[in-house]
Amino acid sequence: APSENTALNKLKLSTQVPAHYVYLSDGPYRDYNLDGTILEFKHTNNKMISTLSQNSNLIVQAIKALGKENYNAQVRNTIKNYFNDDELQSILSETQYITAWIYEIIKDIATNNKEQADA
Repeated sequence: APSENTALNKLKLSTQVPAHYVYLSDGPYRDYNLDGTILEFKHTNNKMISTLSQNSNLIVQAIKALGKENYNAQVRNTIKNYFNDDELQSILSETQYITAWIYEIIKDIATNNKEQADA
């Protein structure tokens, strides 16, 4: 799963290009150098990473990186535009048992339509 800053970059919530891309894994720590780009895998015990889909992991890590105090309509719309409605419903279903504040943000993204968010 992409780590927090990598997830922000992938979802286009950050214009900063990471110096190296960090992914979370239930495997060992590893670093790879691919033509000057560092790919780092960090070990984590978080069983949620193993049970969530790639899309769910991406959105969870991005929200964790932002923090609830930085969540707003612009972030909601950016994430909403990245995923289609079926993907958002699947993410909502998969993440119902994660940290409550993250789930509430995902629920807001999945259930708010863009017109309401812009108002």
